[in-house]
Formats: sequence, structure tokens, C-alpha cells
Amino acid sequence: MSNPFFSVVIPTYNCEQYIEETINSVLNQTFKDFEILIVDDASTDNTIQKIENFKDKRIKLYINKKNQGPSYTRNRAISLCKGKWIAILDSDDLWDRKRLEVMFKNINFSKGDIYLDNIMFFYDGEEHTFLNYFKFKNIKINTTKSISIEEVLKHDLGILQPIVRKEFLLSKNISYPQNIKYGEDLYFICECIAKGAKTILVNYNGYFYRIRANSLVKNKIELFDQLTEVLLLIETSFSGKNKVQIGQLINKRINEIRFLYQINLIINKQLRTKKVNSECLKKHIPFTMYFWLFFSKISEKIRC
Repeated sequence: MSNPFFSVVIPTYNCEQYIEETINSVLNQTFKDFEILIVDDASTDNTIQKIENFKDKRIKLYINKKNQGPSYTRNRAISLCKGKWIAILDSDDLWDRKRLEVMFKNINFSKGDIYLDNIMFFYDGEEHTFLNYFKFKNIKINTTKSISIEEVLKHDLGILQPIVRKEFLLSKNISYPQNIKYGEDLYFICECIAKGAKTILVNYNGYFYRIRANSLVKNKIELFDQLTEVLLLIETSFSGKNKVQIGQLINKRINEIRFLYQINLIINKQLRTKKVNSECLKKHIPFTMYFWLFFSKISEKIRC
């Protein structure tokens, strides 16, 4: 049996409420040449049982002996992939049913190393999306576009979930940094580009990002500190010939982090005695969306 074209990587941890819907969004793809690599990070709920209920032979489940964190879990899944291309999917998010088909066509047309498509945001428990990320960030492309590290930083594209050519990752020895708890998505994309990846932005609404109420109340102090460290690490590691421009973009992001930290203190004070639900999220969306959308996806969803 030949190897699949896509390997879909889904790291999981305590996602019993969402994992079935996430897996089904892959199984329902119009493009069928894929495998699903699920690595569970020692869940303590019924996530594993929910996964085992699926009988599709394309689903392969591996379980960490102990909790290792999201980067280790992703890297383990990637090391087990047999597909030519690796697609990352968080265990509470969803795909449009044509995502792999669209990406397959773009891969054959543009011959890139990484593909990034648009994200649509929706509240947990609601069917309709409320925000289109490309429109929110005023990103205008007709079909596809090659992008640089500067554009990743300028438009905050570390939030996008990549489809990456496996051979490129292996040849460049690239993996998710396990010493980074927050912002590893951003670092991963920037490292790929710095090491020569032709990175393609695709004008397609293929990824659906779930905003969950219980993510809002997590402690952000470590998050803000680590995001600052990640940005400085990107500046020192990947600036190259564009050091001045990248440095300016990094400084802008760090100043935004400082501002967000102050805003976060205000939000936490307001929400401390309130039940956090969809209506509460909507009320605070001018503040919370600024936080959610300007930095790495993993920042709020370290754990599912």
C-alpha cells in the first residue's frame, strides 16, 4: 500500500467534548488520500475512548506515557507520519470539507513548502462564524501569495495552522521547540521561512477556530513573558539581511504585549466574579479579540 498524500496531525489532551467532531471534519473531506495521526498527551478524561470508537483504518492513535506538552506531542506525531505533506489540526477545531482538496490543488500549482490558509472564528456552541481573520487583518490576495518573515510578523500570521512538506522539515531538521510553551507556532513558521521554505498564503477559508469560554480566565503572566522571549529569539535567530525591519516589527509586537498585559488585568478584575460564557465573551470582544488574534493560537489553547 502506497503512502498517503497527507498526514493529519492531531495532538490531544482532555478533549472528550470536541474530539469526535474534529475527527469527523477530517473524515468528511472530499479529498480522501490521508492518514490521521493522533497523539494523546496522557488524557485523564474519556478522550482516548472517544477516539477508539472510530473504526476507520486511517486513524492511528498513540498515547504518551506521561504528559509532555503540546510541542513534544506534535513532534512525536510528525515523526510517525508517512504522508508527503503534514497538516496540523488542534483537537477542538474544525476543517471545511474541501480543505485538503483545495490545498492539494494549490500544492500542485505553486510548488511551495508551506501553505497557510485563512481562519474563521466561531464561539463554542454556535454554528455561525463571527470573524474572518484575513479581513480583520486587511490581508488582500487574489489566489495565492508567497510571504516573508516580515509579513508573518506584520500581519500576525503565527496564528495560522500550516500544511508543510515533510521532506522539507526532515532536510532542515525543523521541529516544534519543546522549550517554548507559548508562541511555538509563530517560531515554527519563522524558522521554516528562515531556512528557505517557500511559504504560500492561500485565499481560502479552510480552518475553523473554536473560542471556548473557559480559556479566557487562564493566567496570562507567563504567557506574556514567553511571547516576548519568543519574539526576541526570532529577532536574534532569523533577522538576516532584514535585521532593521524585523527589529522594528518585533519592537512593535512587544509594545503591544505590554499594552495587552495591562488590559488583561482590567478584564480579569471585571470577570472574576462573573460566569464566563458566550454572552460574556461578546461583551468583552473589543479587548479579548485583540488578545486572541494578535498572537499564537496555542497561547490560549495550550490545553483542550
